Amino acid sequence: MTEAVSLFQFERSADKGKASLRIDSSVRGADPISPYLFGKFCEHLGHNIYQGMDACVLFNPTFGKWIFGGGTDRANGGMYEGGDPARIAVQVAERCQRFGLPNWRLLLDEYVDGLAFGWFRLGTRETVRVSPDTGAYGDRAQRIEVLSAECGERGVAQWCYLPLHRTRKFVYRLVARAADSVEATLTLASVSANGEDACVVASDTIALGNDWRTVEGTLDISDDAKLDENGLYRIALTVTTPSNLVIDRLLVYPADHINHADPEIIGMLRDARLPLLRWPGGNFVSG
Repeated sequence: MTEAVSLFQFERSADKGKASLRIDSSVRGADPISPYLFGKFCEHLGHNIYQGMDACVLFNPTFGKWIFGGGTDRANGGMYEGGDPARIAVQVAERCQRFGLPNWRLLLDEYVDGLAFGWFRLGTRETVRVSPDTGAYGDRAQRIEVLSAECGERGVAQWCYLPLHRTRKFVYRLVARAADSVEATLTLASVSANGEDACVVASDTIALGNDWRTVEGTLDISDDAKLDENGLYRIALTVTTPSNLVIDRLLVYPADHINHADPEIIGMLRDARLPLLRWPGGNFVSG
């Protein structure tokens, strides 16, 4: 019969300004510690998933309603939605700085004007009108009305960084519809550090109609294209004629994704030799 052993002993010190900790490795408890205690519960907390475990290269690819933090948490979980314009501006600027994106004021102005946060229009307010709409299953979608397409690209776009050190092929899935049949173009372009001087390196043509359509395809960059692996890129959906589109989502993944997860993150988790990995999952209390 194993004798019960106390693994914790507290001794009061005469020195009130000093504390010490001593570990005796020769004293062991009777019950072994489960290796699962050192497992990882991967909770969906935002940045650990978006541009993290999830391989999608785009931010807010569902054109969803973005909730800016109000600075305090709710008593029953979650956070209050922020509505102070000055506070929202600070959060937009901080995000752009953190992710190396140019022109945070443009993204803020587009958000205020009705475009999903993270996206910007190609064209002026007079030629491209944006507003929230309803998606295929009742979620938020993005309406884009191109009133004139006479001068250059017209549509919506987003800046992003790409894992070009691994692959030059990207796959996409677009869910969208149009008031009238139209041919849209999805482009991948390299841009300067300030987000301008776009040079298209891959493109695909998409036919849209009045019904909701899910279109899948590839953006394949040629092997001889000279690219900056660490440079800024732009993904855009554009039209060349006046059009009225509603986009439910635009997902773009590197072709080497593993069930839409980032292969480098999967490799790191394998190398960590975790006794347990739970996804999705919170902590051991909520799990």
